Order: sequence, then structure tokens, then C-alpha cells
Amino acid sequence: MSAEYVVGQRISATVDHCEAYGVYLCSAGLKILVLISDVSWTPIRDLKEVYKPGDIVDVVLLNNIESKGLWRGSIIAMHPDDNPLLHLARIPKDTVFAAVVKYKVDDDHVTVQLENKVPGQIPGSTRTRDLRQGDKVNVCVERIDFQKQWVYFRLA
Repeated sequence: MSAEYVVGQRISATVDHCEAYGVYLCSAGLKILVLISDVSWTPIRDLKEVYKPGDIVDVVLLNNIESKGLWRGSIIAMHPDDNPLLHLARIPKDTVFAAVVKYKVDDDHVTVQLENKVPGQIPGSTRTRDLRQGDKVNVCVERIDFQKQWVYFRLA
């Protein structure tokens, strides 16, 4: 059945059901799993609030998982220009952004989220030791890892 499909192909599919880790789609007998990281450029707390069975979505086929009888797909690959990291990359490096501490990895690393929901990390610094979840901080982009879709910030 999946021999007629190829990696990179764009298709419309119907939402079958949602799990905490992703959305299952169907298209002409083809089963597709879109992992939560491939659903939206910004974090989604509950996929069931965004997708309902019967919804039609456009998806790019990423790879065939023959052992599971399904394809892995991506919704965000349909909209690469919406990637908020592209926007950050175009802004001068010393631009200051408001962020909120989401959680501490350890005493020297914290994960923050910008107002536009873009997450990232402030790597080790003595200045991060006193930060707590919920604290508001000002940050600048240090570097962007497009492959991992992650931003490394520094305190402003």
C-alpha cells in the first residue's frame, strides 16, 4: 500500500485520534503518525484541544516505519516560513526579549520561554543559580540550533 508514497510527498489526511505524544492520521488507507514536535512550531499542551477526529490536515511524509505499518509525518514541514526561529535569526543579536523561567535543569541551567512561546535554555552561569520557576527575566539570543529547533539564550 505505501509503495505509491514517497518521502517528502505532501498529502491531505484526516485526523483519526490524538495521543499525548502525537496525532494519528489516515489517508486512503495510509496510516500516518505526526509526533507532537512535528505538529506546531510552538509548544502544544494538549493535542486534543487543537485536533478532533475528522479534521483534515496537510502533512509531509517523513519516513516509512514498515515495522509499525505507518508513516511518520510532519505538519510544520508544510509551513517552514512560520518557524519562529527564523524570525529570531533575523533580529540583531543583542535584542532583549522578555522570558519566563519554565524549569531548572540544574543549578546552572534553566529553560525559559519567550512571550511568543519559543522555548530555549540559558546555559551555566552563576547568575542563573538564583532563578526559580515563574521568574521573569530578560534574555538575548546567544545561538540558534536549527537542527534541534532550540535556542540558547544569555541573560541580558
